[in-house]
Amino acid sequence: MIATTIVFAVMAAVLLFLSGWVIASSKAQSARLALEAQTSQAALRTNAPEAELESSKQLHTMLAPVVEREKLTLNLLNLADDPTHRDLPQLLDAIAEAGHFSTVMLSDDAGLPVATSTNIAASPDSIERLVAATSLMLIVADRADTNGEPRPLGFVVHDESNRMACYRIFEVDGARFILTVTARARQLVPSSLDPIVGQLEATLARPMEDRVSSLPPAKKE
Repeated sequence: MIATTIVFAVMAAVLLFLSGWVIASSKAQSARLALEAQTSQAALRTNAPEAELESSKQLHTMLAPVVEREKLTLNLLNLADDPTHRDLPQLLDAIAEAGHFSTVMLSDDAGLPVATSTNIAASPDSIERLVAATSLMLIVADRADTNGEPRPLGFVVHDESNRMACYRIFEVDGARFILTVTARARQLVPSSLDPIVGQLEATLARPMEDRVSSLPPAKKE
């Protein structure tokens, strides 16, 4: 009888120990899971600024060309509203400065230069090269008109040196003119020069003596 009692007591003690161990183990596992969850949340909070920064950089890269075009449009619109640029050479210089263009040239309907910006003298884009390209743009526009297609008003050419040239054709009193600008590592579209066309038309509509032409001196052989 005494032996049986001892056995039951031992078994009860073992069961009590096992139940306590199971409870303690369960609590330890719960605590470990809670700690892992807190660690994961802390890691997410730590990485969140880096992820947001990377996302912001990607968005900035995607929107950069749009922002640049909008800035150019705004600069040219502000220039068009400025009454101080009355003579043609001054206006072309202002266009070059507003658009950060390496050259600005205004040509007649034969592709011959009427006036240029003063910075053309320091540019690798010679007048002869620009005249040849401008004449080609006029030929393309005339050919489209001959074939019954709407006449193009703007062209953009991107060459292998990463230079972009934008050509904008317009008319004043029945005479055609073409404005040519060049820039490197810039995003231009055929309508980039539209905001300044009205100012050019107003300047060219004035008497010849009021719009002094300006061409850089010819190079001496």
